[in-house]
Amino acid sequence: MSLTASEQYCLDEVRRHDHDRYLTALFLPADRRPAALALYAFNLEIARTREIVSEPLLGQIRLQWWRETIKGLFAGTPREHPVVDALSAAICQHDLPPDRLEALIDAREADLEDGPPSDLEALEGYAAATSGELSALVMQTLDGMGDVSIAAARQVGTAWAIIGL
Repeated sequence: MSLTASEQYCLDEVRRHDHDRYLTALFLPADRRPAALALYAFNLEIARTREIVSEPLLGQIRLQWWRETIKGLFAGTPREHPVVDALSAAICQHDLPPDRLEALIDAREADLEDGPPSDLEALEGYAAATSGELSALVMQTLDGMGDVSIAAARQVGTAWAIIGL
């Protein structure tokens, strides 16, 4: 299967920085893999925010850049970035909704806080809003998957995040 430059970038980034998800992508049908890798690379971009900024305000600016980028994709004014290019293709091919992508960004704001989640319910909510929602979006790229499959993917993704933490 031949990949575009942006799809190859996403594959390389996910392989390097999120190897577990990279391995799961290998089990997907080859024609669906680029969309999953684009979503995983997008998740990497927003999840790494806390690690690459020196203060929360800079993290807020970075997350805002991604919010505006998602809005631009749906408005037909995409920014130049390999993840944006690959994500644009995934959005078009699989009808991914902007509100769910923006919700992923919003959920990552919790990473900028200094303390842990206040209780188990908050932790579960964070896990569902981040990894759970990401898994649900990836499941949506597999045509023919119904609401039950998407809900199951959300639960598995939530569990994955809790185990990882």
